[in-house]
Amino acid sequence: MKISTTIEKTAEEELKKIQELASGIDGFEVTIQVKVGEEGQLFESINQQKISDKLKDSGFEVKKSQIDLPDPIKELGEFPVKINLEHNLEAEIKVIVAEEKI
Repeated sequence: MKISTTIEKTAEEELKKIQELASGIDGFEVTIQVKVGEEGQLFESINQQKISDKLKDSGFEVKKSQIDLPDPIKELGEFPVKINLEHNLEAEIKVIVAEEKI
């Protein structure tokens, strides 16, 4: 009986943490600056790892596997990106790909 109560409390605490992450990250904007050629082409594409790293820099622990990005971003602009969290929770962030100022 005591073990199941501890497991339930741990599960509740985990769910609460994930809910806090979802509410904190939902609507969050991530700006990634990249080098751009004369024709406007990016010298690198933006993938789940780069987004995950930027989120970690901002204090959000999101694994790259939780970032729903079917294809890497290869152009400047703003892109909505869905984050799939545990317990079927979702959040959406905005990834802003901007030209790196030299």
